[in-house]
Amino acid sequence: MKKQILFLSLLFVIAPIRLMAQEHDNDVSIYFQEDYLVTAVNSLDILYQTNSAHNAIQWAVKHVGQKGGEVQLQSGIYTIGVEISLPSNVILSGQGPSTALKFENKSGSAISILNGEQVTVKNLALMSTSRGNTIGISLINAVKCSIEDVKISGFTKNGCEISGNSSFCKIMNSDFVDNETAIYLNTGRVVDDMPNKVSQNSIRKGNRGVVCKNASGAYLVNNRITGTKEEAIQVSGNNVHITDNFITKTGNKGVVLKGSKINFKGNTLIDLTGVSLDIEDSKYITIFANTFAENNKESIRLRASSSIAISGNKFHGTLIGISESDDCAENIFLGNTISDYSRTGIIARGSDSINKNNLIDR
Repeated sequence: MKKQILFLSLLFVIAPIRLMAQEHDNDVSIYFQEDYLVTAVNSLDILYQTNSAHNAIQWAVKHVGQKGGEVQLQSGIYTIGVEISLPSNVILSGQGPSTALKFENKSGSAISILNGEQVTVKNLALMSTSRGNTIGISLINAVKCSIEDVKISGFTKNGCEISGNSSFCKIMNSDFVDNETAIYLNTGRVVDDMPNKVSQNSIRKGNRGVVCKNASGAYLVNNRITGTKEEAIQVSGNNVHITDNFITKTGNKGVVLKGSKINFKGNTLIDLTGVSLDIEDSKYITIFANTFAENNKESIRLRASSSIAISGNKFHGTLIGISESDDCAENIFLGNTISDYSRTGIIARGSDSINKNNLIDR
């Protein structure tokens, strides 16, 4: 299969805007100055002409999608009012934040990947100015798709959403600013051997950071979440791995877990207004080697939960280190270090819970 590359650019020549798309072979050159032009690589042969940024991009995507290939957007602002639909084996890329897609519809998704495989969106910015119900990038039943180095801002539902039976998808090295929910995962039956991964992203402001709803097998790794109004991470599901994330200055709780077989390891939670880690109606969760510091309420709160192992964590400058309600059972608090607390180190009220070898120093 021969890969095609389409090179789309915004060029300000005299007054007009021009969009060019390029591919590898058999091309000649033609210029036009008042419309979006789609031309081929190694030539300026006009393949398609329109006054609509959306139509030009969608045409170029369809053109390379026949064989698989890349559509490159050059620096500029591309205003779109209808979603861009990406088929399998297509890469949509830009030149970094200077390439911006501005979505002006009041509902729907700016970019949609439906039943697609090996689709990539990278190196561009995506923004919404609407106050409707919008999503930046939607992946539904997607397989091996990637969102990389994308800045997504201002979307009133989700910045990026992975749903359906999507698997092996990645959201990485991206910047989410002031979205209602930055990243939303609802992938149902996906299990550990078909994980979706959210890693090395920056999430700032907005209402919530990452929400996993029935998102089994998800990996949330090395993300930085700052200044959300509500939870930085909210999980309801099984087999979720939350590792090496940095969370600070959330307006409500830091992390909420409700499920089973969740691994919470190596995370740092600092300067939070509400409960740092709230666990409810859960079982078989491991909380290991995390750091909780300068938080205003309980660092860890357990309610109606059992078989939760909390060990090797460090707590400093907290109201209460660990708080367990009396409807809990068979939890383990082992080898934690709690210092400079305001009220107490550990409150263990559950039945048959184990509380030993913790270092508590006020």
